[in-house]
Amino acid sequence: MKRSSKNRLTPRQQSLFSGNNLFDKIARAVCRAGTLPRKELYEAWEMAKRVRRRYRGGRIIDLACGHGLLAHIMLILDDSSKTAIAVDKKIPLNAGKLSNVLITSWPRLKNRVIYKEAPVQEITIFPDDIVVSAHACGSLTDLIIDKAIEQHARVAVLRLDG
Repeated sequence: MKRSSKNRLTPRQQSLFSGNNLFDKIARAVCRAGTLPRKELYEAWEMAKRVRRRYRGGRIIDLACGHGLLAHIMLILDDSSKTAIAVDKKIPLNAGKLSNVLITSWPRLKNRVIYKEAPVQEITIFPDDIVVSAHACGSLTDLIIDKAIEQHARVAVLRLDG
């Protein structure tokens, strides 16, 4: 199975993730939602894992969030974060479907992930926040880093463009 595939995961692919580990449980939930490409699952998982090794607690601010998978995984990995704000200038219509499937599997996430449709520039960041972004491209990455640094917040971005 090619991890970088842009093919959407569907309920039929759940059997590819048959283990009992946390990643496989999340992957099966993503498959049930049928909303995301495989590569986004792997990117969000790797990023959340690496960020949580270093940073605990704090409000999660997932900028350029797409469907908000990274925000959800950050809360799954560390329950000491009370909320996650998933921000994008345009939230995909099926983001709620993904969120509902994840909340069904992890009921403790209910009412803890807040989607906000807004430009990054309008988001208020606090010093205790963890600012993450797996989908920011080009100058948006720089803007996110600058906003986080301005408030002395913890920040991690995944930049995939040149």
